[in-house]
Amino acid sequence: MKTFFLMTIAILLSLLSACGLFKASQVSPTPVPSPDAKYADQDLDSLLAYGDELAKLNKNDRWGECKHLQELGQADQNLGWVLHLMLIQAIIEDCGDRRETLSKLKFIMSLVKDVHLRQYIALHEQILLLLENKIEVTKLLNHQLKISKQEIQKSHHEIKTRKNEINTRENEIKTRKNEMKTHDNERKTLDNEMKRLQNKLDLLKSIEPNLGNSPQETNENSIK
Repeated sequence: MKTFFLMTIAILLSLLSACGLFKASQVSPTPVPSPDAKYADQDLDSLLAYGDELAKLNKNDRWGECKHLQELGQADQNLGWVLHLMLIQAIIEDCGDRRETLSKLKFIMSLVKDVHLRQYIALHEQILLLLENKIEVTKLLNHQLKISKQEIQKSHHEIKTRKNEINTRENEIKTRKNEMKTHDNERKTLDNEMKRLQNKLDLLKSIEPNLGNSPQETNENSIK
């Protein structure tokens, strides 16, 4: 009887164990969280850990992280996503629209109840504002520099044009001087020719009185 009782208990324990194993096999395994699940975190510790993670990345990896966040934002822009974008926009330039992020942070501040998280967000708001103002000032200075360069180039062009005009005028004056010199030479040549002709004319006038006399008379006149 005792042996039968022990055997019955052993059989029951085996059945219970088998049922336990069967139920355990029916329980679904714990799903592995998605690597992107961290971007939905909104607590201060998670954000601090993400900031530390960004600080350890090199420039190229930060750009890759920025691109990944922007791709995630095309599907869902939850509170956690905005806060993570806020952090990466504080350390690299041209990662999305900071003005848009600042606008969203103003709305988020009304939803955040944790005082420390509100202070953390407020600090990064100021950082984003400073960076955005710096970019605006840089754009303004670059625009002014571009205008200054254009004005300098215009001045150089005007100076070059003026120099060309002066050179042209100088060449005209030089040409005119050469023409005047040529005219002077021609006048001198003409004066010399006139003088030569005048000498001939004077010579002809000097012998004209003797043209009507005979050679004897001429000789006699010569003897007298």
